[in-house]
Amino acid sequence: MQRKVKRIIDGDTFEVYRRIGSSNRVRLAGVNAPERGTRQGEEQ
Repeated sequence: MQRKVKRIIDGDTFEVYRRIGSSNRVRLAGVNAPERGTRQGEEQ
């Protein structure tokens, strides 16, 4: 099954299109990325 990415939430979380008007949030297990909005999460 293939899905298209709707948007990136932060380094380990994103949303994919499921069908018209809906999406699923996916969080990658075992990935410890800084959260967006924190000092460590800002782009360098």
